[in-house]
Amino acid sequence: MKLSNQRRKETFIIKQAIKKISAIFLIIAVFSIFPTKNYAEQFSVRVNQPDNQQNKAVSYFDLKTEPGQSQTLSITIENKEATDIEVDIQTDSATTSALGLVDYSNKEQLPKDESLKYDLKELLTPAQTSYIIPKNGKIDAQLTLQMPKQAFTGRLAGGIRITQADTTQKDAVNSKIAYEIGVIIREKDTVLEKQLNYLKLKQSSDSLNLVFQNPVSTFINDLSLKTEITKGDVKQKVFSDETKKLQMAPNTQLNFQIPTPENLQAGTYKIKIHASSEKNKWHWTFDDTFHISKQTTKVKKYTAPKKQQTSLFIYILIGIFIVILLLVALLILLIKQHKLKKEQLKRPKKKKRKKK
Repeated sequence: MKLSNQRRKETFIIKQAIKKISAIFLIIAVFSIFPTKNYAEQFSVRVNQPDNQQNKAVSYFDLKTEPGQSQTLSITIENKEATDIEVDIQTDSATTSALGLVDYSNKEQLPKDESLKYDLKELLTPAQTSYIIPKNGKIDAQLTLQMPKQAFTGRLAGGIRITQADTTQKDAVNSKIAYEIGVIIREKDTVLEKQLNYLKLKQSSDSLNLVFQNPVSTFINDLSLKTEITKGDVKQKVFSDETKKLQMAPNTQLNFQIPTPENLQAGTYKIKIHASSEKNKWHWTFDDTFHISKQTTKVKKYTAPKKQQTSLFIYILIGIFIVILLLVALLILLIKQHKLKKEQLKRPKKKKRKKK
């Protein structure tokens, strides 16, 4: 009976230890995976569609206007916090990023292309550039759209950027929550012919930058770029690449980067570019030459790679791994102690000899 009770007691202790270890591990896992605060839910925005909204199913402004038209656009901003928040509002024309994506609010502050006749930043003006939104409240931010008197064909593209500075995190003072609302304007439904210009090739130590221009007030969608590099007159292919699903905003430039192939020796090379859009409905071919110097190959060969800073998340994972190892070691130790006590209880006790 004593042996049975002892076993039950030890089994209970081990089970309790396992439960505690599991609970600790669960807490660590939960706090590692989920943030302590959902910053995306601090505030929300909603477009109040005007009467001249063309596509009612989208969450951006898709407007059809007339020359000289003036109208007020409205966006509802709702504060979901228990404290007041401040938001900033900016407008700008759309640009095309180096990744071939349309940036409706020009976050990278890229220069405007010379083909851009009307800058949406000058046509769309916020009534206020900053708003204080009361806790658990909402406001309607208004912007004035003033169209030029001269008629235009094609599309004007840009956006409204609404940001909130976040100072609640100790190590993320510059962290900002931002919403981008696209604005696309047209006066007629005229379909313009696509046009793509190749402007120049810019070289750096580790990449070739191909600069393209969309000089027409229309989007270039589903753009594919095929590049092929050959050496001199030998026509020996040394590099080829194809990138699909790119997009260019109206009247913008694309600074497309391809890594300089490591096998390029000093010498003169030719690059051939084949571009196509909308399943080859539109296609263009460009040729250019560039030179690789001996100095460039030396820099490329001997430049040491930059050390990457280890992110906080890596340290968290390492910490979790160490804690798990310690908990597993503790569990193994408890099991061994249990087995040792069990063996000791099974051993027969030695009988004491009686003295004569």
